[in-house]
Amino acid sequence: MLRVEQFSPPRVQPRIKELLNSVNRYAQPLIQVDTSVEMQLLVLTLSTGIQDAESLPNFRCFASNQTGNTVILALGLAGYSSDLFDIHNVAISLAMFVLGATVTGQLGNWVGGRRKAWQVLANFWQTAMVVGAACLQFTGNAHQPGPCVMGAIALLAFASGAQ
Repeated sequence: MLRVEQFSPPRVQPRIKELLNSVNRYAQPLIQVDTSVEMQLLVLTLSTGIQDAESLPNFRCFASNQTGNTVILALGLAGYSSDLFDIHNVAISLAMFVLGATVTGQLGNWVGGRRKAWQVLANFWQTAMVVGAACLQFTGNAHQPGPCVMGAIALLAFASGAQ
């Protein structure tokens, strides 16, 4: 017969401590530049180009290419109007890009921008923002000016600035 005093549950605490130590050992080192990182940057460059190729006809502004948006904003402010761009969308894209770069840049300096944990977290949030923009575009009317378009532009530009 089994007595209650003799039964002891398995010790979970050492396993959790071991798991946290292994996660910490993985997350703390700095990212080393190698072929894998270079390939990821090439894929990121390609996806940024695809994002801009998609955002210009749909939103009439660039979501990632802020050099193009700066030129378009200057043309709009100079009085040149065109159906090729929307000055409000361009202004939102530029502002959110700068905000994304500033916020994530400062957080990266504070946390350690080349640490694996920061890179994983930053990439997760950028991906979530791109998925959120896709959901806004899919569920809302992406071809008419309004909150869905501006929200999608804001999310895409903030994510691009965070890169």
